Amino acid sequence: MLPPLSRLSTALLIATACVASVTTFNASAQPASGAREMQPYQLFSPGERATFCEQMHSAKTPEARRAIAQRMHDTMLDRANEQGVALPSPMRNRVPMMGGGMGMGYREMGCAPDSNGAATADNLSERYDHGIAYITGGVGLDEVATLRGIASRYSMRAQFASVSGESLSGVLLIFRKMDGTLVFSATSDGPYIYAKMPPGSYRVTATSEGVERKRTITVPGRGGISIMLTWPTALSGVAH
Repeated sequence: MLPPLSRLSTALLIATACVASVTTFNASAQPASGAREMQPYQLFSPGERATFCEQMHSAKTPEARRAIAQRMHDTMLDRANEQGVALPSPMRNRVPMMGGGMGMGYREMGCAPDSNGAATADNLSERYDHGIAYITGGVGLDEVATLRGIASRYSMRAQFASVSGESLSGVLLIFRKMDGTLVFSATSDGPYIYAKMPPGSYRVTATSEGVERKRTITVPGRGGISIMLTWPTALSGVAH
């Protein structure tokens, strides 16, 4: 049995070691001094964010959503370390804050119903094709007003009409890379399709009633591009 002084010395040594361990852990969890702070979504491309949202929407159980969020969260931390950037303090832990199964990662990536990715008109909702988020509609004044209000959130904004000014719906819009690879395909529910296309050059084909219109466009890295596609006569797919 150790004498009282020895026991006290041992306790002090253990306490000192514990404090040193905690200090080391806290130091490693803190960003480097002067590191620029970034939001989580800034570490991912628009395509990666859209794929994440699509996977979260498709997941059937909270466990599946947590697994998806954990993979994305780990990738986020690894990229932040590689790039030497700081994240908001709640996002620095290895375990994401999931709450009821969706959590902060879901909201920060633009997937939550009240986030920038959602529309407010009853008949409008964000969809996905090839991992790219898009929205389509514009039938009626309410939908038109809603789409105008969220237009800046989408890097590609397409409108379809006849040369006489009648709006068209049911237009098949296809985007391909310059090498011919299909990257996006959607049929409009009204005269508008807005999509969060990654920056780059694309070959665009729009088909209404078997009549094609073709364009080559470049989606910029910042801002966006608006395109108007017209047909020579009013077709049966007129949107009212």
